[in-house]
Amino acid sequence: MEIPVLSKLQKKLSLSGKKQKKEIIKNVVVSPYQKYWPVVEDENLVRVLRENLPRVRSKKINVPWNVLSNIPKEERRMVRKEYIKQNSPSEVIVREENLIFGVNEVTKLLECNSFAVVLIHKDCPKLLVDHIVDLAILHNVPLLVVSELKDILKEYCGLESLVIAIKTTDIKPNLSKIVKVVKEISENYPPPAQHINSKRIEQDNNNYQISEVDTQLKNTNFVEKTRESTKIQKCHLYRTTVNERTFIPENSKKNLIPKLMK
Repeated sequence: MEIPVLSKLQKKLSLSGKKQKKEIIKNVVVSPYQKYWPVVEDENLVRVLRENLPRVRSKKINVPWNVLSNIPKEERRMVRKEYIKQNSPSEVIVREENLIFGVNEVTKLLECNSFAVVLIHKDCPKLLVDHIVDLAILHNVPLLVVSELKDILKEYCGLESLVIAIKTTDIKPNLSKIVKVVKEISENYPPPAQHINSKRIEQDNNNYQISEVDTQLKNTNFVEKTRESTKIQKCHLYRTTVNERTFIPENSKKNLIPKLMK
């Protein structure tokens, strides 16, 4: 009986011809701390935002092409201005200094001032706003994530943004209503205890308590020293004999006593 000989194709298809796949191990850096992302679906918050957000930019009006198609290029600019002037809505544009738009501006505000509340769009990339969330927790600033925030800002403020902040100092009545609702809702979404800045807040509180104790001790020691210094002391020196000096330095006492004895 002849021994069967396998062809090259048969060898590749056989079990012995198939090579085992190498196991690929990927090293991934993962933060050991817990993230904070308080998504809120609250109709009351959405209603308050729509009713109290001010218009900060006028609505953009696009001139249709059928209006400009039969007009020469030199005259289109004037026609466009007149069309926008006639069709612009009667909106009151407000310059609101307490309303901050944008990631960079909100970051600057949180770094310098902790008297604010922050709202973030739900579909915003977390990589862009992670530092804002961390700063909000560190400075104990109320923060909420709203799903319809970007659309609301575009419709009622005329300006799209992923993040807004409202300063609570010298605030107007319409914005104070938003701040009040945000603070009430944020109390139901406390930051996790395993967040990186939660431990820092505890350490800061402990250090503050220790510093208070140190200042109290320093104050008591200072008071005691001042009391001791205010005690009445004898300021005059008197001779006991004629040949004795009233004041003798400590280093020269040993040298002066034998001379006086002579």
